[in-house]
Amino acid sequence: MRAGRESTLRKARGAAVAAALIAAVLCGACGVALADDAKPPAADDEKANLDEAFKKLPGYEFGQSRLPLTTVADAVREASGDPKARAATERRLLAVLETGATADAKRFVCRQLRLIGTAASVPALAKLLDDKALSHMARFALEPMSDPAAGAALREAMGRLDGERLIGVVNSLGRRRDEKAVGALVKLLGAKDVPVAAAAAAALGKVGGADAAEALADARAKAPPKLKPVVTDAWLLCADRMVEAGRRQEAAAVYEKLYAPDEPAPVRIAALRGLVAAGGADAAPRLVELLKGDDARLRATAVRCVREVEGPAATKAFASALPSLSPSEQVLLLEALAARADPVAAPAVLKAAGHENEEVRVAAVKALAPLGGKAAVGPLLALATGDGKVADAARGSLARLRGKGVDESLLKRLSTADDAAARVELIRALGLRRTDAAAGALLKAAGDENASVRGAAIEALGRVAGRKELDKLVALLVAAPEDQRATAEKAVLAACSRISDKDACASVVVSAAAKAPGPVRATLLRMLGRIGGKPALKALLAATRDDDPAVADAAVRTLATWGDPAPADELLKIARGAARPAHRILALRGYVRMAGMGRPSPTKLVAALKRAAQLAQRPEEKKLIIGALAGVGHLDALKLAANYLDENAVSREAASAAMRIIGRVAKKHPSASVEVLEKIVKTTTDKRLKKQASEALKKLKPKAGKRGRALPPTALPALAAACLPAVAAAAKGTATVPARDPAGAAAAEKLGWRLGVQAYTFRKFTFFQAVDKAAALGLKVIEIYPGQRISAERKGRTHHGMSADDLAAVKARLDDAGVKAVCYGVVGLGRDEKAHRRVFDFCRKMGIETITTETRPTELLDKLAGEYGISLALHNHPNSWPPAKVLAACKGRSRRIGACADTGHWMRAGINPVEALKQLRGRIVSLHFKDLNKMGRGAHDVPWGTGVGDVKAMLAELHRQGFKGVFSIEYEHNWSDSMGDIARCIACFDRIALELAGQGG
Repeated sequence: MRAGRESTLRKARGAAVAAALIAAVLCGACGVALADDAKPPAADDEKANLDEAFKKLPGYEFGQSRLPLTTVADAVREASGDPKARAATERRLLAVLETGATADAKRFVCRQLRLIGTAASVPALAKLLDDKALSHMARFALEPMSDPAAGAALREAMGRLDGERLIGVVNSLGRRRDEKAVGALVKLLGAKDVPVAAAAAAALGKVGGADAAEALADARAKAPPKLKPVVTDAWLLCADRMVEAGRRQEAAAVYEKLYAPDEPAPVRIAALRGLVAAGGADAAPRLVELLKGDDARLRATAVRCVREVEGPAATKAFASALPSLSPSEQVLLLEALAARADPVAAPAVLKAAGHENEEVRVAAVKALAPLGGKAAVGPLLALATGDGKVADAARGSLARLRGKGVDESLLKRLSTADDAAARVELIRALGLRRTDAAAGALLKAAGDENASVRGAAIEALGRVAGRKELDKLVALLVAAPEDQRATAEKAVLAACSRISDKDACASVVVSAAAKAPGPVRATLLRMLGRIGGKPALKALLAATRDDDPAVADAAVRTLATWGDPAPADELLKIARGAARPAHRILALRGYVRMAGMGRPSPTKLVAALKRAAQLAQRPEEKKLIIGALAGVGHLDALKLAANYLDENAVSREAASAAMRIIGRVAKKHPSASVEVLEKIVKTTTDKRLKKQASEALKKLKPKAGKRGRALPPTALPALAAACLPAVAAAAKGTATVPARDPAGAAAAEKLGWRLGVQAYTFRKFTFFQAVDKAAALGLKVIEIYPGQRISAERKGRTHHGMSADDLAAVKARLDDAGVKAVCYGVVGLGRDEKAHRRVFDFCRKMGIETITTETRPTELLDKLAGEYGISLALHNHPNSWPPAKVLAACKGRSRRIGACADTGHWMRAGINPVEALKQLRGRIVSLHFKDLNKMGRGAHDVPWGTGVGDVKAMLAELHRQGFKGVFSIEYEHNWSDSMGDIARCIACFDRIALELAGQGG
């Protein structure tokens, strides 16, 4: 009896799981809420995987599968923020050190202990300091530990180690800045082993302090030639530490000794910079003397030090040295003076603006922006009316010119300027400065007799005009000649974007449209779509019945792209009765799009789509309707989708949608589901869909019972297994995801951009779940990373060493979901050709196009990339592969070697992602595209367009470069529930792609 009850319970649980899987199918096109959320792999499974990994870890040797290491490393990361979990994980790692584990396994453990090790790890690591094979990894783990026991272990080891092990420990003590080690380090300065003495000197420099400085000074006086440069560097570093500690006089004394004339030039240069940093009273005079001196190297150093000395007296002294410098040095000094932003330098800089050398003139003109003030307006205006680099620099400086009275001076000159070119430059400057007080003058200038002046004034008004000036700005648009209408339109829209009362903006435009001639009226109606609001919608609805065909056309097109479902009923009327076929098509497409807005109930949504289906004649509109049906768990949705199975032009789409719907309705409507599945098998020419439908029938048909009877619970697990591969929008962890905009996806495709997801985004889920999530989001490509569990049923993990059976299962799942694996990484490529080929062979079998790695490219790897036709993309973390290093590594290599640009890690490293993209032009292979909440460490991912990354600027730069390739969304935040955030990323990407492709509204 007990066994029978357990069997029944197991069946019930299996049925419940399957029901949850089916109910969790994500709505595709219309954002219908899910019935339930599936969860990541169970905690019991994760614990079992971790136990298995720790079991295998002691026997690990380099070249074997790294999957156990990846599992343990993930656990270490997860435990780092939880003291209890951290202590437990640390104990398990220490247990490996205490066994007969391989050296490679112990090295790995040391790396992990560096991350989470505490005082409890010190004894075990201290023992390893004597081990020739493991000493460096042990001190690597001890080095960052804050507990005093770690420092004590390293200091104690100095007394018993020699050679490279001693040097390593000394280096670690230096990095720890361990003051208790100074006495022992001083003794080592006299060691006969020069490398040991050099390491001791370097460590003393890092530790700093009076005792270290004194010891280094004594050692330098008697150091052999090979050791003296190292001791000198250490002494300089020791002085730098004094400056940091506020002991500037002591530091200056060291620098003065090293600045002596008989010291080598590099030492004097370093000492000079130190003297400036120490802030001695004679720093400025010393720099001025050097600026006017004959030593070119010291003169260049002095120019670079100008920014660091404070005070107007210093500024005046530095500026006086300008004439004595070469043109290239003058450019550097002018840039330094600009950075000081001290107006005292303005007269000298103004004089330099007339220099015979163009580069000097450009630098001087740019420097006037922070320095020149009101007095610079006239000279800059005279230069801005010319041509070339100097004129461009003058325009920029006019727009950025600082100082009291600058705006007033610009306005006064505008009112009196006779020269049209001067008026244009003054107007541009006032607009770029966003001078609100200039609105009246700009409106007046918009009526100027000179066309260039009028155009500049209208453009500037877009940056300056507010609600008060909007009526007049719109009137200018109405009156503008055709060749200036686009400029006026942009100006009005720019002004409206800044005005908070959108209804007021729309009312102004509506009022103007009522009196405007046809072509202008059409322009104004299109603008209403960008402004929005009730007055705009009311005017557009009325304009659809306008006698002027151009006006009616503009109104229909604008309504069809409206941002909410308010005009849906009117669009349906147009779709039914418009005289022009184009209007019927546009209105119907708009109606279908709006049907899913606002999360309507399944009944309401299907009813709307039925109305649309009655009007759809072309395959394009029918596909839109089918796509909207695909995510609706309703019997009527299934019936409507099934109606299209006999139409060859849309049969495949209908079959795919029907399979997805069946995954949600089969429990309540098994007989209807069987009928549709049989029809799919009979009608579809798609082999994959036919196979899936046949498998579903085998599971479902015997269980369906009498017509109309609900599906027995015991049938649900089998049905889930048969249907879910076809359900491309399986939920797996989110409540609602809106459909991807087809127009945006098409625009991205037009640009040559493929948007996908890095599976690491879903690292808390299985790979199969990650694939389903990608499909649910409307993404067609994915990047695999090594180490993700394949599925709940399979214990294997995604890796280039996975079994043939797992590989086949992964490929089948990708095919079923309509998702292609295009990238693989981040993955190490090993040390030899055999290891390299193992990765390349795997990628070839998977059809992968790009390997994402941090392995330095070699001639062999370049050769293999060409042989296999697979690119290598160097991935950057915050401390690896900055743009300059990538470019250096790619020099002389084929174009298959380049960057995987991780924009998020750039921001964490303080690198401007737009500038980094510019730097890597021509060498970007793929991207891990991100936006973060802030720059620097501790930042996290946010939906694109809401962070500090300037997504639009990044995409515009890639478009400018003509980049064509894969963008992987790697969203490393809200790990268990990120689908909504990712959908927002996709929407942002598609919206900008539309604009860049020239299709935006």
